[in-house]
Amino acid sequence: MRQQLQPTTIAILGTKTVVEKTLAQLLEVEGYSTRLLKTSSTQAVNEQQLAGVDLVLLSPGLTRGDCEALLGSLRSTPQRTTTNSPIPVIALCSPMSEAPVVEEAVRSVLWPIPFEHLAEEIEAMLEGRLPPGYRLDRSDPDVIILLSPSGSVVSRFSGRGAAQQTIEREAWEDYWERGLPA
Repeated sequence: MRQQLQPTTIAILGTKTVVEKTLAQLLEVEGYSTRLLKTSSTQAVNEQQLAGVDLVLLSPGLTRGDCEALLGSLRSTPQRTTTNSPIPVIALCSPMSEAPVVEEAVRSVLWPIPFEHLAEEIEAMLEGRLPPGYRLDRSDPDVIILLSPSGSVVSRFSGRGAAQQTIEREAWEDYWERGLPA
C-alpha cells in the first residue's frame, strides 16, 4: 500500500479579493494546496494554469456571466486525469444570484457558508470521481483509507496531504485489476 504526501490542489478563480485570499488561507490550514487565479469572463483559463489542479472553486464575487464563461473555458481545456473526467467545480453563489449552468461536475453552493461545510462539499465533489462502490474512510483525521466495494482496504494515504488524483488513480487501478464491470 502506497502513501502520498502531495496535497490536493484547489484553484480559486476570482478577482483576487479578500474573499479569495481568505479562502486560500483557510484551505491551506486544512492541508490543501491552493492556486489563486485572477480571471473574468473575457479571460480564458488555460491548460497551464490548471496543471495539477484537482478541483476549481469559483469565487462568490463572480457574476453568473463570468461563471458561465469560465465553465465554458474549463470544459474546452484538455483534462489530465486517469479517468478523463472533467475537473470538478464548486461555484459559490450568493442567495440573490442565480446558480451557474448545472452540469455533472459542477456543484453550486450557497454563499456564505461555514468553512466546515465548504470542506465537506469539496470532499464530496472529489469523492464523486472514484469508481463505482469505492469509498473513502476519513474517520481518522491523519489517515484516509480507500475501500473497495467489498469493504477491503485498497490503500492508505496521509490525511493532511493526499493528492486526490493519486487516490483516484489507485482506486481505478484496483478497479481494473479486479476486472469489475465498467
